[in-house]
Amino acid sequence: MKFSPNPNAVTLLSGSSSAVIIRSAGIGLSSVTQVVLARQLGAAQYGIFTFALALGAVLLTFAKLGFDKSLIRFVAQYSVEKRYHLLGELLRKSTAFVLMSSMVISVLAFLVVNSLHDYRLYSGNKTFLIVCILIPPLALTACREGIMKGFKLIEAALIPDNILRRIFMLSGLGILSVLKISLTALGAMVVYAVAVIGAAVIGFVWCWKRLPVNRGTFHFPGKLYNWLRVSVSFMLISGLNLVLERTDIIMAGFYLESNSLGVYASASKVSSLVYFGLPAIVVIVGPMISELYATGQLSELQRLVRYASLGAVIYATSVGVLLVFGGEHILNLFGTDFSTGYNTLVFLVISQAINAFSGPTASLLIMTEFERSAVRILVIGALCNIGLNFLFIPALGMEGAAVATTITVLLWNVLMLFCIKRNLALQSGIFSLFR
Repeated sequence: MKFSPNPNAVTLLSGSSSAVIIRSAGIGLSSVTQVVLARQLGAAQYGIFTFALALGAVLLTFAKLGFDKSLIRFVAQYSVEKRYHLLGELLRKSTAFVLMSSMVISVLAFLVVNSLHDYRLYSGNKTFLIVCILIPPLALTACREGIMKGFKLIEAALIPDNILRRIFMLSGLGILSVLKISLTALGAMVVYAVAVIGAAVIGFVWCWKRLPVNRGTFHFPGKLYNWLRVSVSFMLISGLNLVLERTDIIMAGFYLESNSLGVYASASKVSSLVYFGLPAIVVIVGPMISELYATGQLSELQRLVRYASLGAVIYATSVGVLLVFGGEHILNLFGTDFSTGYNTLVFLVISQAINAFSGPTASLLIMTEFERSAVRILVIGALCNIGLNFLFIPALGMEGAAVATTITVLLWNVLMLFCIKRNLALQSGIFSLFR
């Protein structure tokens, strides 16, 4: 009897393998970049640089209007349904809306920040002004990545930002080092800006050549409202995710000294390695969830989630153990001042492991028309995160921010697992392995 492999399993293995390889290379480049930045900037300047990017990420969330996520769902759905004229109109409208919103937010943020002269973390605010200028190219880049993910063109989606941008960044830092130019947070942000724009140009050229859609002009006014409605829900989800991911760093920026902030930011970046496996898998799983749900293949969808969860659990366990036992040595790579963040790192590793062990919970809801349920759960999580950070950071410092993050992650993941079970009759994460 001839063995016939499951086609979805083959697609998942192929796509996730490409994503893992590219993201692994990107993580390696990013880790080297962060170590170089931390050593050249010092804890204080590194804290300013990190804080500026964290605040910029908040603005970027609203600039994208949620189209970076909704494009994955709609592109995958319209592709499997072969509705290419509708797909072409979606790409044009989404690009226009994101360009307009990102320009407006960029200008407003520029004007507000330019009026600030006494803000304690920015004796001069030019570092954040550069972030404001980068909002439009970053927003359009995120949408380009979403389009490519929807088509399951993983290399085209990930290589420009995960590989090229970081190579450009490292190259710029290397040039400054060779020229013996002293680096500040402002100088590092200028190098980052050049890297972003260079990678964006290459990414858009690559995207344009790979688009398998009709580029003629068509109008579907009835669909525009639905696209905007779903995208706004995705924007809220992205914003709430950002609150969940960045509240600790942003609130730590108000309560902690710049040195402590830089140490916490380093521990946060290192701990993210534990969760790295699941997002890499979700790159290909996301559009597949949309396709299987649209065609009513729920049993196949459960099998897909089981495969994805197994990979995430194995990866998170391996990396988590490594970081717990070797975390202090890893933090020392950033500099001798950074080893004080080991206890913080352990708590953050636990929070990232909870995320990974829960599986693709958010993707299961937002790719199956239950994005409003995801919004409600993330609102609860965001409010909890803000409140716990407000209570714990003044009392416990860096460790307080890490504890608040861990409790919040556990809460919203439990709620999402319950919602998935109730609405889809599916299990995610470690629970799917026993079904």
